[in-house]
Amino acid sequence: RSKKKKKKKNQKNEEEPTAAQEKQQQQQSETDNDDESENKAKELKYVGGVDISFVGKDDPDQAVAALVVLEFPSLEVVYERYDMVTLRYPYIPGFLAFREAPFLQTLLDDLRAYKPEIMPQVVLVDGNGKLHYRGMGVACHLGVLCDVPMIGVAKNLLYVDGLTREKVEEWIKPLEVGESAPLVGDSG
Repeated sequence: RSKKKKKKKNQKNEEEPTAAQEKQQQQQSETDNDDESENKAKELKYVGGVDISFVGKDDPDQAVAALVVLEFPSLEVVYERYDMVTLRYPYIPGFLAFREAPFLQTLLDDLRAYKPEIMPQVVLVDGNGKLHYRGMGVACHLGVLCDVPMIGVAKNLLYVDGLTREKVEEWIKPLEVGESAPLVGDSG
């Protein structure tokens, strides 16, 4: 008799979606709604950019964390903030988010708290996003922390997923000014 009760209980749990599954289904339905996505694109009003720059060569842990917000489409600067920061962790390739994201998150969190009306709908991040050794560069990491879409804009190409400098040069060689080519690795 006790086995039957357990079996019934397990069947019930299998049928009921968890909170995470419900959230995932909700996000999927929002993503699938093309009309809603088009409306959100039309509403783009503010674009942000974040970066951490080093002050000098004397102390590699001293840096400036920066956030700039532009009104779109005029690209007029409507907000700037620069904070002197002391980096707490060494640079380790593939783990940039752990070194820089906390400072960039503070800038965005403070903006949301004190000037929410100009919180950007998208932020460009100096670093990689999904094109990363683990598929989760600093742009993705920061996007999750801040709940804002982020686009990674890296200075250097990471050689991941079959991408090489030679492949990229081959793709861009035939392009004219203003044209683009997709940067797609072996996994698609």
